[in-house]
Amino acid sequence: MIDAKRASVGADPRSRPSSHLEAGRPQAAAPPDHPVPPIADRASAIAPYLVLALCSLVLFRDGLFGGTVFYERDTFLFYAPLGRWYAEQLQGGSLPLWMPLIFGGYPLFADGEIGMLYPLNLLLLPLLPSDGWLTPMRALHLFLAGAFMHAFLRTLGAGRWGALVGGLVFAFGSFFITQIQHENLVRSAVWLPLILLCVERALRTDGWARQRYLVLGGLALAVAALGLHVQPIAMTLLALGLYTTYRVVVGPIAGRPWERVLLLVWAPGLVTAVGLGGAAVQLLPLFELGRTSYRGPGLIYDLATAWPLRWQNLPTVVFPYLFRLDDGRYITLWQQWETFLYVGMAPLGLGLLAVLFARRRIVPFFVLIGLFGLLVGLVEQSPLNVYRLLWGLPGFSSLRAPGRFAYLIVFAAAGLAAFGMDWLASRRRRSSLGAAAGLSILAGAGGLAWLVVAFRTRLLADPVRWNRLIDEEYVGTRHEYAWLEGSMVYEHLVAALDLADPKIALSVGLLAACGLLVMAWALWPRQGAAWATALVTLVAGDLLVFGYDFHPRAPLAELVRPAPVTSFLAEVAGHDTVGADFQPAPIGDAALWTSGRALADSALPALEPNRLMYADVPSLGGYSSLQSQRHFEYWSNADRQKDVLLDLGSVRHVIVADPPTDVALLAGTAYRPHHPIFNGAAANQTGQARFAIEPFRTVEVRVLGTLADGVHLEDGVAVAEVHLVGRDGARHTLTLRAGLDLAENSYERPYIRSVVRHFQPPVAATVPDIDQTGATVQVNLYRSSFAVDPLDVEQVEIRHVQPRGQTRIFGLGLVDPTGTVRSIFAADREKFRPVFRDGGLVVLENGAAFPRAYVVSEAIARRSRTEESALPRLALRPFDAARQVILEDGPFDGLRVVEQLSAWEVGLGGREHLSPGSAPPGPHPRVDDLATDHVRIDVPDGPGGYLVLADTYHRGWKARVDGAEAPVYLANFLFRAIGLPPGPHTVDFVFDPLSLRLGRAISLATLAFALLVALVPSAWSWGGRSRR
Repeated sequence: MIDAKRASVGADPRSRPSSHLEAGRPQAAAPPDHPVPPIADRASAIAPYLVLALCSLVLFRDGLFGGTVFYERDTFLFYAPLGRWYAEQLQGGSLPLWMPLIFGGYPLFADGEIGMLYPLNLLLLPLLPSDGWLTPMRALHLFLAGAFMHAFLRTLGAGRWGALVGGLVFAFGSFFITQIQHENLVRSAVWLPLILLCVERALRTDGWARQRYLVLGGLALAVAALGLHVQPIAMTLLALGLYTTYRVVVGPIAGRPWERVLLLVWAPGLVTAVGLGGAAVQLLPLFELGRTSYRGPGLIYDLATAWPLRWQNLPTVVFPYLFRLDDGRYITLWQQWETFLYVGMAPLGLGLLAVLFARRRIVPFFVLIGLFGLLVGLVEQSPLNVYRLLWGLPGFSSLRAPGRFAYLIVFAAAGLAAFGMDWLASRRRRSSLGAAAGLSILAGAGGLAWLVVAFRTRLLADPVRWNRLIDEEYVGTRHEYAWLEGSMVYEHLVAALDLADPKIALSVGLLAACGLLVMAWALWPRQGAAWATALVTLVAGDLLVFGYDFHPRAPLAELVRPAPVTSFLAEVAGHDTVGADFQPAPIGDAALWTSGRALADSALPALEPNRLMYADVPSLGGYSSLQSQRHFEYWSNADRQKDVLLDLGSVRHVIVADPPTDVALLAGTAYRPHHPIFNGAAANQTGQARFAIEPFRTVEVRVLGTLADGVHLEDGVAVAEVHLVGRDGARHTLTLRAGLDLAENSYERPYIRSVVRHFQPPVAATVPDIDQTGATVQVNLYRSSFAVDPLDVEQVEIRHVQPRGQTRIFGLGLVDPTGTVRSIFAADREKFRPVFRDGGLVVLENGAAFPRAYVVSEAIARRSRTEESALPRLALRPFDAARQVILEDGPFDGLRVVEQLSAWEVGLGGREHLSPGSAPPGPHPRVDDLATDHVRIDVPDGPGGYLVLADTYHRGWKARVDGAEAPVYLANFLFRAIGLPPGPHTVDFVFDPLSLRLGRAISLATLAFALLVALVPSAWSWGGRSRR
């Protein structure tokens, strides 16, 4: 028997704070036999935080000292470019509400993902390089995650060694590591332990001190909510409710017995109220913006349950690299960073010790919250589909990725590992129970090795059966990757499940090492400090190796380096056109974009959304999780058809592949299935399109097309004309007829077939389309061919000639005498002029682009959402974009407007065809961006009408005409407009949303309340002391 005086260092009573959660009645700690000097005591208290900081520095060393970052697509498409722009604004003394460079303008503050009001961003981003903030902030937040968890566990009574292990697991376990590229998610998630710490302190005190702690927890929640990612906040609120309920039920709680019932509601209620109230300045604008996105009405269940945890992928708990291919791809059923679970091998053993042996009232809570997170994350695979219940709650229906509930599982694993380590440290004498536990963990490692060998043997013994099982039970289940095949999974498992594989051997070895260290500690407790150090090193090393190897790494400068085409567009900013003699100036500060925006074709991976931001090039496109539904519909139509919607968006430059890469081939004619070259209607600028090419000797023309809304067309009636114009001016006209060359695109549908009035020619192919419900469907293409007299064609003109319905042409091929086909694409439109080529890309200057601001004479009112959307009216109904604007968001009191329905009946006064590319006549207003949130427009003298600004609409924009307020209308489906009286005017648009002002007032009131709670009792106490 070992004397108590020779107990291990890890069991020093000073290493564990007193806790109300110890088994049995709380007891005062016995004084140590050899008092620890205060300096040494303080050093030992600081040491765990230094270890956590060191681990964070080691993990992020490449980024901190070499500029290399862990990345995924969101890193270089969203957080790096938008964060750089935000940091530059802060360093310039501005807190921007509006981002002018994406989506034709976007309320980036309301979006919240950059965390513009997040306190650490406000404090540190002005001090860090605008292009170098990413890694320091990541390193800081993982340190904070570990530090907060350590402090929380110490408050619960864990010793320093146990709390350190818990902090390591929480900070460097799979959740924060796999999600590190989602900066906002990490910012919001690290604060949970601090919030629960404050609640725990509140439950241990009574009176006014309790309210102080609850308010402090609410302020921590407010900081997390300013992060801003909604899902960690939702999980934090669930954890808050579960923790408070558990603690109140299990006890002990300071105060009177009846207070328990009140605390069940009061404690989480006050924390939540202060937290959400303090962050209202961010949350209310976010709510307003979210309602305009596809998430606004809530997600359907199938979409909400994308990226769940799957039991088939839970082996990552012990073999984190099992599903990773040699090329870095993962064959998990869903995206790996959303559905991954790994907390280290030693923490699994330590957690088992806590469950079996640690007599702490708090241990069952960690078990319960871990099981809760697993049940939610597994969705329908769990015995009880808890996620479906949550999906019905307000707010939860707008969230996706239930696999992120791994957050609570990792949190639980951290707590259990901490108390398992703490139980081990409390063994002051040689412990046969501890030795048996270590031996069990060692046996578990042996069992794990046996399972690897046995399973691989079975895979090799019957490949046919296992391939079938994998096809049925793995690939046959709902999953994300279209390229995933059963044979691929089988072959990879056979290769990976091998004890000779270093990564498999590492997992087995780590668990075995944990068992050996537990046995050693139990048998030789005098060396407790050495065993504790070894176990901490084992945990840290395991998690850091995992964290360093999970994401790809690259220099940030390379990830966000502008492509040559992007640099070119930045250089031509401010020039109305680009002539052959244009000499680009050196890239400097972003110039005011007076010549319009750019739009990269959606089929260009090298210019994915937001990549134009690398050189501050404004774009009609963009990427954000809260893109408005209106913008998506407008952008997708403009991108698909390159017609009047592109022009109205003030898109001066279009970047496309040269030649197109996403083509299909039919009868030698190339076409883009998602991109018709013509989608025209009568009395609209889309009804006529001209294409200019180099002279091409033509003896045959092949057309691939279809009809929409043409069921009324009689068989044989002329629908559209194709005019061929030769180099010598000679013209040849081809007529496309219903029932012979074209037919209704959804002819087979019963409700169409019953009313259609023309025959159906043979279907040549199908192309994707979107039906009225938003679902993707396949529609018909029809092929026709026309022989023509030899003609050197240099211009092709397509016209829709019927007053109703639309003609859609996807492919048009000119055939020469040798059979060579010259296919026409949207890039051949006459309005486009190539101005730059590089690496298979071409920049087209759009000569038909409208100016950013212009004046029209007539407005059409869409008074109700029950009327047909303005979008088809712009492109497929009678509408003259050069002199009309469609207004929404009335009332329209005092305006002379044409009612939408009557305007459709009247049409455009017999003008069946409008010239394509007809912009309003000049002179045009001058636009100056005085700030990101302030646009000034000088309108020249004129007869008045309606000023249209081709910047994205938001109800937060206010307008003043010569200092007098004027209503701002939603114009042309996406943009802004105001009414103008005759004469010259100065118009100011200022972004000042009501949601921000209201949220600011609530946040200030909440902070005032928090200050009152903090100061008033102190003032009373001070006054009492003075009187005494």
